[in-house]
Amino acid sequence: MKTENELIQEMMRLGYNPLTTGYQNETESEKGNYNFRYWNLPMDNGKLKGGPFYYERENDFAHLTSLDKLFAILESKTIRLYNLINMDDRFEMEYGVLELGFPSIEQILEQKKDLFCISMCSFNELDNDIVKEHLLWRLYGSSGNGVILRLAFKNDRHFWQQYHLSEVYYDTNQFQNVKELHSFKGRNYFDPKIASFLKRDIYSFENEARLIFDNRKNNVTATVMDKDEKIIYPIIKADNKNPGVSFLSLPLTNFYQTNAEFMGLAYANEWEYKIPKISIEEIILGYRFSKEQHASAIEKIRSFDSSIKVSTTKLRKYY
Repeated sequence: MKTENELIQEMMRLGYNPLTTGYQNETESEKGNYNFRYWNLPMDNGKLKGGPFYYERENDFAHLTSLDKLFAILESKTIRLYNLINMDDRFEMEYGVLELGFPSIEQILEQKKDLFCISMCSFNELDNDIVKEHLLWRLYGSSGNGVILRLAFKNDRHFWQQYHLSEVYYDTNQFQNVKELHSFKGRNYFDPKIASFLKRDIYSFENEARLIFDNRKNNVTATVMDKDEKIIYPIIKADNKNPGVSFLSLPLTNFYQTNAEFMGLAYANEWEYKIPKISIEEIILGYRFSKEQHASAIEKIRSFDSSIKVSTTKLRKYY
């Protein structure tokens, strides 16, 4: 078994850094003998670069949704991130917390309400696996009556604050250092946010990538204020249809090409760095639309933005 110090070095390579350290007295402090140490994952996304929770393989993502939700997205000129309470997997985050031996499980799961997510997958992987695409259409694309949004990020992920883009991991073996360190009871306490990037292997066919916004403890590093110091971003709103569920909205660069258009304020230049600038590159219609429905959908999409490319999934030939 590795020593505590060896394990901590490996944790630092994952992106963890010490936040608070407590000592019994001054003498023990001088010796470096701490009673406890809290470790966090940085709010600066760039500090995760080189580790498993920094996604840089590509910039071409697929997000499946219904036609009604597409029109809501286009009308609002935003795309929503929902808190983890709203996810399909009822073991969301709980799986990772248990697998890696985090203590105080109930207290940790309370944090789900302040972690917001949009789920995607690699568009190229989806486009080259027709069986997988068919399955995901059935699960998340209204059984072929929905759409695929082809998404891309238009600014440097390195500078994002409180936002993290990572692939999802379905095998926790490479993160067992966390579990081993938890065996040194009462000494090291780790930010459980990594559990939001871990899922059971029954979901591995999704090859999910997630954009997570961390709003725990009302952290304000990604906050944008107007000249009167009123917060204008992010605004967290309750989903009135689902108790406990809330969301925040990311502006789409399709409709806000410049910072001034987005906010109309000088402070809006922070959108260039802190906040992901996300764009719809293409809308792919499902395989169950009739000719009339297909034409109607295209006409309505173009009424919102005529520049967005619209196509039809290649699965249409099977239906």
